[in-house]
Amino acid sequence: MNKAEKMLHGLLDRHEKTPERKRGITQKIVNDGLTADQREIFYSVLQNAAKRGAIKLEWGKYELAHTIQRVRVTDISKLYSFLKRRAAPDASYSAAQKLREEIGPPPAWIKNLIDDLEQGWRVQKAPYRLSPDRRDQALVFLKLLQAIDQGNFEQLDLRTFSRRAVGDSKAIETHASRLAEALRKYHDLPYTRDPMDTLAALGLQKFPQAILFAGKLRLEDEATLSAVPYIGLPADWVDQLYVEGQPRSVLTVENLASFNRHVREVRQGDDIVLFSSGYSSKAFQRLLKRLDRQLPAGVPFYHWGDIDPHGLRIFAVLERLIQRPLRPHLMNHDIAMKHGKKKNKAGKERIIINSDSAIHDLALFLAKEGYCLEQEELDPQPPLE
Repeated sequence: MNKAEKMLHGLLDRHEKTPERKRGITQKIVNDGLTADQREIFYSVLQNAAKRGAIKLEWGKYELAHTIQRVRVTDISKLYSFLKRRAAPDASYSAAQKLREEIGPPPAWIKNLIDDLEQGWRVQKAPYRLSPDRRDQALVFLKLLQAIDQGNFEQLDLRTFSRRAVGDSKAIETHASRLAEALRKYHDLPYTRDPMDTLAALGLQKFPQAILFAGKLRLEDEATLSAVPYIGLPADWVDQLYVEGQPRSVLTVENLASFNRHVREVRQGDDIVLFSSGYSSKAFQRLLKRLDRQLPAGVPFYHWGDIDPHGLRIFAVLERLIQRPLRPHLMNHDIAMKHGKKKNKAGKERIIINSDSAIHDLALFLAKEGYCLEQEELDPQPPLE
């Protein structure tokens, strides 16, 4: 493609980005820097386009009468024809329609996402950093979303799930940022700087982990599990577990060091303590919901995590899983100011917490003041004395 054709394509790009514009599309011509041969080709292409009625050439005056000073688009359709280029709406519809045919009947939210792609392509944008000429990548992206929507990943590591979904074990990691962006838009998932954390909040993790549990549980076959200081529960056991007795409280702990200290140093009686491992797995989430259903409403549930944006988002994810209130443990303004450190990014970190959340006020404080605290800085304390 020569310089004149590039310039004319640029004029069409401007039209497609703002098709509703009323002002004409023009381009000033800079004649400097062209050799005699380059100028001959440049002028020849523009003159041919003008003869086809696609553009109008505005020539200079006096000593510049031999130079083209400006190009003005006069007929968009003829310019498309001259360049043998399909109009963006046509090309966008064709590309999106092929995706619809290849993906099969998608759920409503993925159908809306394909519509978003088409609308972006119509105005020369690349939603999710995918343009129409990357349709193969768009198809992989959509198939991954469809597989995630079906939810058949609980017992699988990330790469096995990815391979089974699209035949590429690393596809999820390749598309992680756009997957996280789409899932945040269409599902109630937290914003995180690392897209893998957003996927982890959904339960997509590189390796399925055992659930570390302290307390007393019973299996369906009547076997009692008295976990002191704790045991690791396979995800397969979750649906067979029942609470033995009545614990005074249930506490989830974000970080492993704090979990180990808590169960060894301050856990009391039959209180249940769970290691959430940051953004929790699907199996952990199922267990927490199961405990919520089985235990009387009077048993309080707590979460102890870092006082930082990630810690608050993890709290919010867990909070939405259960019917009863989730209470913050060792997570408040006073503790943050007394033991935490003020970060330079105060006021810049994006923290979105629902106004009815138990940590909404702490999120506002953190966003404004910037005090952060890793929970390992604190000695464990029981939620109930």
